[in-house]
Amino acid sequence: MTKLARTYVRWAMKHSALLRLMVAAKHKSDAPPALIEASNRALSAGPLTIVDGQSTGAVVQGDPLRLALAVFAAAEGLIAICTNGECDGVPIDRLVVEIVQQIIVGIRPRI
Repeated sequence: MTKLARTYVRWAMKHSALLRLMVAAKHKSDAPPALIEASNRALSAGPLTIVDGQSTGAVVQGDPLRLALAVFAAAEGLIAICTNGECDGVPIDRLVVEIVQQIIVGIRPRI
């Protein structure tokens, strides 16, 4: 999950204008079905990673889409508040790792 989040954040920071365009186009009422399908395929990596973790007992049971949304929302939050690849002097790559690890601790099954 950390690698996935880090890759997404790096890409989004490098291609912020393209990301905004892609998101805007997807939410138009006349968005082509192929665009919606491509977007859904691209966003399936997070939930599939959660499903994999659930199958090994590393992640609590629950809706993989909603659990992955927590990581995605955290990544989007970092992108929104970090400028020039850092936040308060801390590199965004380090923050992604720390935040995803905190989320993972929060979604582990309780014994």
